[in-house]
Amino acid sequence: MRMTQCTAVLCVIFLTTGVVYPQNCPPCLKNQNPLPGHGAAANIPSCVCPNDTRRVILVSIGGGWNVDPNGNSTPGQTNVHVWNAVNCAIATWNNAQDQFGNKTGYYFVLDQSGQYGSTDIKIQREQVASGGGFAQSVPVGTHPNVTSWKIKLDPKNGNLNNNQFRHEDLCGRVSHELGHVIGLADNWDCTTIMSGTDPITGMRPVNTIAPNDVLQVNNNLRDDTRPNCPQCYDGTTNCEGGGGGGDEGGDTGGGDDTGDGGCIDCNCHYETYYAWTNYEDGCGYKWQQVRYVCDGQIRWEGQWEYLGWSCAHY
Repeated sequence: MRMTQCTAVLCVIFLTTGVVYPQNCPPCLKNQNPLPGHGAAANIPSCVCPNDTRRVILVSIGGGWNVDPNGNSTPGQTNVHVWNAVNCAIATWNNAQDQFGNKTGYYFVLDQSGQYGSTDIKIQREQVASGGGFAQSVPVGTHPNVTSWKIKLDPKNGNLNNNQFRHEDLCGRVSHELGHVIGLADNWDCTTIMSGTDPITGMRPVNTIAPNDVLQVNNNLRDDTRPNCPQCYDGTTNCEGGGGGGDEGGDTGGGDDTGDGGCIDCNCHYETYYAWTNYEDGCGYKWQQVRYVCDGQIRWEGQWEYLGWSCAHY
């Protein structure tokens, strides 16, 4: 996208640039062991994948999500937005590949009836107060040996935050939280599903799973590469002392979809930028973009929002 960014005295043309993948972006976690799972994907009839040894991880959606977009009870029927997003996120992870054509060592299955065993990841309808306020993953047990996870989706996801974000953002949000479960930390420094969300609208800048995401999941999965992962569960690089797990009753140690990238004591804030297109004789079509900036570095850029025709350069 080519646009002109202006102040009262200056107009600057800027272009979007290419993407660079740092080696450890997103960071995998050195002190989070893989979930044991429930056998091989080849044993799941719907997989139709003989000889597939990927580890089966069972997902279920809690009954609290048996509501319509307005929050009205719909017994036995899951909220359509959440149902579609969970299925989308599962399919996206199951089919994602790294730059060498490898998939992750996991195979997610939505198992509402418990047909294949106890649930590994329960998706609940609960208010989220931390981070962006849209989602949070909470471990059950203590790191590194977490036994299962709860993913909290705030009720506002049920109507796409009054349609302020898109279906693909909700799919990306669930994919992001699944990424925490399988060993990935938040990050803003590359194009990754582990980047964050706009805390106002709920829109996400990245909703696709990148090759490096898959690569880093497998680095956490393997016993020989996990110790070389660069980050600990608590956001530090020194894991001595264990890292803080949370339990079913608390939020301690949970990850969210803000995508802070382990930044400790950073000077972070939101800034609003304006730009004009078809700029002529001091007037043009005015646009607005919100950016998240830490220590002078742009960590996230929101969608450009059209404000209308304007002659005001501020």
